Amino acid sequence: MPMMLRTYDVYTTDDFNKWRDSVTDQTAKRAINARITRMASGNFGDVKKIQSISEASIDVGQGYRLYYKIHERRIIVLLIGGNKKTQDSDIQKALDMAAQDFSFLTDEQHGDAEA
Repeated sequence: MPMMLRTYDVYTTDDFNKWRDSVTDQTAKRAINARITRMASGNFGDVKKIQSISEASIDVGQGYRLYYKIHERRIIVLLIGGNKKTQDSDIQKALDMAAQDFSFLTDEQHGDAEA
């Protein structure tokens, strides 16, 4: 029997977008974008659960990290990104951000989540 992967909508926070825009290493930026695409297809790869969030590591350049939560079992909320050096503070910030109410993502008036 073929394995079916769940697909996810992806929502990015302003903090995440600012971080990703600040990444100057183009190889790393491509790896980050490719990882997000794979996650949206249900292929999460190497992830670590940290309380209410998850950390996806990307072994390119500075050792990048994506911090996210799953909302309503169908939306990936990318909270913030960082690297190995900023990992401790990034985790704390992501945990704080994860406590926000993301119910607006599933409200009919807002349509699909932003990619």
